[in-house]
Amino acid sequence: MLGKETDKTNGSSYDIYTVGEHIRSRMHQTNLIKDRRYRLRKYKQCFVGRDAIDWLVRMCHAQSRGEAVMSLRILQEYGMLRHVTDDHVVKDQTLFYRFSRDDDSYLLHSDLTAFYRGLDVFNKIKDSSIRREFYHRGHLYQDAFYGNDLVDCLTARDDTVERADVIAHCRELLEFDIIRHVTDDYHFSDDRLMYQFHVDYERPCLLSDVLNQPSPSDTDAAHHTAARTSTSIRQASSSVDHPDTLVGSEGSSVDTHSMLGHSPNDSANANHAGTTISGNDNDRGDRDDGSLSLMAEKENIGDVQVSMVKRVVKLQQDEVGYGFVLRGAGPCYVHTVDPLGPAAAAGLKEGQYVLAVAGETVRQHDHRHVGRLVMTHTGLLTLVVLAKTIPDH
Repeated sequence: MLGKETDKTNGSSYDIYTVGEHIRSRMHQTNLIKDRRYRLRKYKQCFVGRDAIDWLVRMCHAQSRGEAVMSLRILQEYGMLRHVTDDHVVKDQTLFYRFSRDDDSYLLHSDLTAFYRGLDVFNKIKDSSIRREFYHRGHLYQDAFYGNDLVDCLTARDDTVERADVIAHCRELLEFDIIRHVTDDYHFSDDRLMYQFHVDYERPCLLSDVLNQPSPSDTDAAHHTAARTSTSIRQASSSVDHPDTLVGSEGSSVDTHSMLGHSPNDSANANHAGTTISGNDNDRGDRDDGSLSLMAEKENIGDVQVSMVKRVVKLQQDEVGYGFVLRGAGPCYVHTVDPLGPAAAAGLKEGQYVLAVAGETVRQHDHRHVGRLVMTHTGLLTLVVLAKTIPDH
């Protein structure tokens, strides 16, 4: 492509932006987004987290409240929405949130800015005759337009804008992969060359579609990426929670680069001796024969007499997180346990497979999905893990 080299996740980013904008538009139509007041302060164009989740589940944009929370947090990670005072991740609580489109904070993100500039252009020409089917040299190009026709249309709609500025903006859209030349051979020019929108602003979508996209922090080294749970928003000890704002309480996120929620050398490590934890409640547990063959295949231990047992592990989150790293896919497993964290104190061990999180079966999901599920919980977290034991001979 002739455009500049942008982030490799741009394609998936635009898919997520499209979903987020669709949800924002629908929420405006249903009056979920409006000006609200709290303690004599007005918060413009915001929505209540719990009300939004009610609506998303009711409209089948998510299968459960937890899935709705996870999906909205992905939009938050991509800069599409935020807490009105930037104190919280998305929670199923009475908290105020606002889409970045509604307060112009999207301008802080170059890709998101290009996405919305492209949307503005698309809305101006989508019903125009310049966007139509072209049959050229044996190829049919749908919803295409000539470069000079686009410039004519945009300058005609705004007498104050210079033609050179419109051309520059259109070239920027091509560089950000919002529009493309139909054969990807030319940059944008004020000429009889055909272009199409590469971003499908009108595609049907559900909020849960964002769960199938990579995290914005994923890199080319994603094959060894680890998901951990940690707090991304520190607790403000001086703040007082209120049902309308709950300013200052903690949240959690998935960090796909950091390995641990704790560091053994961190002078701020908490003393976990006094926390309420119950590790290995069912120390021997029930044998999970249905998963034995899968685990044996994954671990190449078919030639060793192995006993797989379920264990229930209860972890009490501290100010940093739960202190463990997940990797793998279907089922994921505990890759690393911080020796000073809640996971170690609760008896979680490296190599154990995660079967359930807070009562929800996750054995078919990868570490990203499970990590996002974990981050929807705060405080006490119950895991069901499958551990292998080799009997003494």
